[in-house]
Amino acid sequence: NTNYYFYNSVNFYSARYFPDIKPGLFYDVRYHLGYNFHVRGLNLSYNSYDMTKNLQLAFITSLGYSRIMNQVGGKNHFVLKFNTMIRYHNVSFTGYYLYGPYSPNLVFVKEKTNTMPQNLRASIMHQYMFKNRHLVLQTSLSYSYMNYYNHHSFTLNPELFYFTNSGWRFSINPSYALYSSKISFNEVDVPGYINASEFDERRYYHDNFMVNLGVKKDFGIPIPTTFSDFSNINFKAFYDVNGNKKKDQNEPGIENVVVRVGDWSVITTGEGTSWMKNVDPGVYEFKVMSLIDLKGWFPLIQDSLHVFKDEDVYIPFVRGIKIYGSVFIDRENLDPNDTKKLDLSGIKISAVNGYTFSTLTGSDGSFELYLPFGEYTLSLDETILNNRYYITKNNYKLDLTSEIDNMFITFHIVEKRRKIRVKKFKNN
Repeated sequence: NTNYYFYNSVNFYSARYFPDIKPGLFYDVRYHLGYNFHVRGLNLSYNSYDMTKNLQLAFITSLGYSRIMNQVGGKNHFVLKFNTMIRYHNVSFTGYYLYGPYSPNLVFVKEKTNTMPQNLRASIMHQYMFKNRHLVLQTSLSYSYMNYYNHHSFTLNPELFYFTNSGWRFSINPSYALYSSKISFNEVDVPGYINASEFDERRYYHDNFMVNLGVKKDFGIPIPTTFSDFSNINFKAFYDVNGNKKKDQNEPGIENVVVRVGDWSVITTGEGTSWMKNVDPGVYEFKVMSLIDLKGWFPLIQDSLHVFKDEDVYIPFVRGIKIYGSVFIDRENLDPNDTKKLDLSGIKISAVNGYTFSTLTGSDGSFELYLPFGEYTLSLDETILNNRYYITKNNYKLDLTSEIDNMFITFHIVEKRRKIRVKKFKNN
């Protein structure tokens, strides 16, 4: 069978009348495994960022109707979806609420149980930097609820990092998860040879505790060359206001920027300049970090520096646009007792436009990264998927301009549905 998906939307924007709000219309068509499923309605997004307070508030909501178009007697079902993100300094909150059947499977759940499907997820994350700058503690707390499985989950995930002066990173990550489900069965679904009383409504609990240890070290391997002379390098860090990656006369320098080439580090002066003398020729690991909070500006550089001659190296700091989102897996629920939550950490998300920017998802599938203005292709690494799963849409085309503060993207992975044969046995 041929499967196809069309996601269509029209959004309206006015920098003069409603610069922070974008209303719109959407009509999505999904034909999958024989189901012609349509969702259409209105959407509204809001985004506000106060640089003076380092406060950001954003939400995306949509409401409308869903329907299985090729279902005999199919009806329209009201649906609502709401995503929000609040970030203040080093604390961030994300929330997600779904009301109504957003998939054919949930339409059948609603019709069979007469229960309107609802799904709630919320998480809060805090990052604490100790006075000892080698130590960083990042803690996340998350909760999710699905009413149609009467399922609750709670996860506490603290992670302590230790950064050494030689580039090593050590981490310890104890995590605790608690799951609870209240399962009920209709007697007509219980085979005759099984005592129906065994399936009385009851609540099940299970939990798990894990401790993960991590070690990371980046290595820069010099390329052998025939050069023998030493080189002098002058660094210039600056605000790239117009985004052309060049130092213009009216673009100020940035002080207190740490420039690291291999094992050597220097800090820029008030004019944004620093230098290294008598550097051996070769290819070095190249890192740049500001010691002060630049409110969303970050360095646009390659991860390696080729040193073969005396030269000026410009380090443009560009205004970043936050790209954040989540990886969502639509699983087939054949066993109501199977409430094990998938660990979605470590999935690689990349944005490419000549440069490559990458990040990894957290355990709940969330991710975020900052990108400078430009056109990108945002992709999920599909090599992680086996033949049981497929992704409905990948390789998003992004056009990031100064009018955009952030953007939310969802990668939807679907588990292929399996056929189950049920045999009934009669007593002679």
